Amino acid sequence: MKQKCPTNAPGHESPTLPSPSGEGPGVRILSRRKINLLIFALFTCFTLQAEVYAVIVGVSRYEDPEDNLKYAASDAQAFYKVLTSGKQNPNVALLLNEKATEKNILNEMRAKFAKAKASDRIIFFFSGHGINGAFCQYDCGDYTTFLEHEEIQSAFKKSKAKVKICIADACHAGSIRKKGQSKTLPPDTIAGYYKAFNDQSKLKTNNIIVFMSSRGNQYSEEHTELGQGVFTYYLIEAFKGKADTNKDKKVTAKEMYTYVRNKVSSGTGKSQVPVMFGRFSENTVIVAYK
Repeated sequence: MKQKCPTNAPGHESPTLPSPSGEGPGVRILSRRKINLLIFALFTCFTLQAEVYAVIVGVSRYEDPEDNLKYAASDAQAFYKVLTSGKQNPNVALLLNEKATEKNILNEMRAKFAKAKASDRIIFFFSGHGINGAFCQYDCGDYTTFLEHEEIQSAFKKSKAKVKICIADACHAGSIRKKGQSKTLPPDTIAGYYKAFNDQSKLKTNNIIVFMSSRGNQYSEEHTELGQGVFTYYLIEAFKGKADTNKDKKVTAKEMYTYVRNKVSSGTGKSQVPVMFGRFSENTVIVAYK
């Protein structure tokens, strides 16, 4: 492509001052255009230093084999890959199956999220079973000990990051139940299941986004054809840029929600409808891609 005004065209060279010693090449004076470009490059260098700190959990194998899932661990691995571009990243922890104990998850959240600066983002991703107010880690045992949402919220609260994101591909309709509960839970609002995240007064920032794979009284489906949970499959497609409706190489909270919700709802015959809530701008950038 031809330039209208090449910088090296005759009559467009930057002026040169004589060398102070009178010998050798002189000192080239940068043009205003070059100075602006230099300032832009330095600004870009600094703004791109924002980091993502994440803890990604997937549990397909539980202590009780009856609770095993097919693709939860695969979901976590796929999300880890898209978040790290397939490269090892010390800021992102991946905990699968037996490694996904309550102790390990909490330790990784505290360690990773504590490193985040105000300009950074933190993400907690979970794929597995869930119940009212908690996720079911590998060692949930006799279903009396769980990874409480309040524990995740506490880790969020201690982080300096302004943008905090919790994403879960988990069933909330009694896929695992506390002893004495019936398998089919009564219909409930999503606010009841994620009450801890709704209490914004306990958080230091408004920018907390909670994105869940289904409503409180629905199952989150796994599809053999996709080899993944339906929600995670379209979530990853969104992160890759499919949700970028205005083609600006950024996916906002609104774009991500709209794309994933429509795809999952349509793909499951509306039996699974993702939900997003929190207190945040719909224009909050979730991911920028090349």
